[in-house]
Amino acid sequence: EDDFSTVQNAIDSGLNDLRSIAAGLRLPEVESLTLKQTIRNVVKDHERIAGRNVSIHIGQLPKITPLPVKITIYRLIQEALSNSSKHAPGATLAVVVEGMNGGLKIEIADSGEGFDINTIQENSSLGLAGMNERVEVLGGRLVVESSPGEGTIIRAQIPLDVAEIEHG
Repeated sequence: EDDFSTVQNAIDSGLNDLRSIAAGLRLPEVESLTLKQTIRNVVKDHERIAGRNVSIHIGQLPKITPLPVKITIYRLIQEALSNSSKHAPGATLAVVVEGMNGGLKIEIADSGEGFDINTIQENSSLGLAGMNERVEVLGGRLVVESSPGEGTIIRAQIPLDVAEIEHG
């Protein structure tokens, strides 16, 4: 009877984990949102799930942003904040998104312990690799800055051909 209960609890726990993973893979509902709303939503979702506050600064943004760009920015911020919460519990978190000469600049930073980038790149972290791939598909560039004791900053630049700018 005790063995059965243990197995049942393990199965229930596994199903809950699987449901959480599946929910995280769903495409966020961003099509009808502005880029500013999309950014605010992913930050709010993280704050609710992780129970942590995130400082956010949104500068001038394009009035119209292509859906693939909104999804990429959503997933980039989501993954970076999730990594920070996992590897730097208690650290301060900040997100900055601004329009810049024909594109967007995204920065996600934490004040955690940081890490040796060379070690991570050698092990090819799946999360960082996924972020990099998403940004590169749009013709952008992703840079990870970190060193032990210094925190971590994820910087991305994504090009856009947008003439009109929305003030943050």
